[in-house]
Amino acid sequence: MKLLLLLLFLASLGYGADFLLIGDSMAEAVDKPLERRFAKTAHTYSSFFKRGTTVDYWNRNPQLLLYVQQRHPDYLLISLGTNDIVAQKSNEKIISDLRILINTLEQNGVNSNTIVIIAPPIPNDNNLNEALQVAFGSYVFPSKSRALELKGDHIHPTPASNERWSDELFYYLSPVINAPVVS
Repeated sequence: MKLLLLLLFLASLGYGADFLLIGDSMAEAVDKPLERRFAKTAHTYSSFFKRGTTVDYWNRNPQLLLYVQQRHPDYLLISLGTNDIVAQKSNEKIISDLRILINTLEQNGVNSNTIVIIAPPIPNDNNLNEALQVAFGSYVFPSKSRALELKGDHIHPTPASNERWSDELFYYLSPVINAPVVS
């Protein structure tokens, strides 16, 4: 609810916002579809992802902080957790690592109220989607409930599902995306 109110407030200000997507191969999956959608708005969009990474990797990645300091994004979309699940990390460890990441980002100028965590879309997520919602509330975009068709690896969504997933994420962000922009 807090995120929605913040999005509506910022939307009422009417300016083009800067969105940054970071993460693993799941971020890569929605990157191009989101890029196409954002290109039709007054907002800017960029991404920074690396396949096979865990939340802890991003906690130790100085390039992320440099990138964030250069971009000064208004919204930060974090798509992580899938590789942590595959590595059999507990939900508590993943959430703890995310809290560290968010704290570090806050210390580097990112407003934690403008961070959206994109939960992994895989059905066997050890209930991580639900645990993230309990831990971070409305700042989580739950993906498991989207019932995406997965590739043969049973982890990555098919190209058609990537399109649908990014459509639904874009719709979730629509209070700020669809706001009128003051030039």
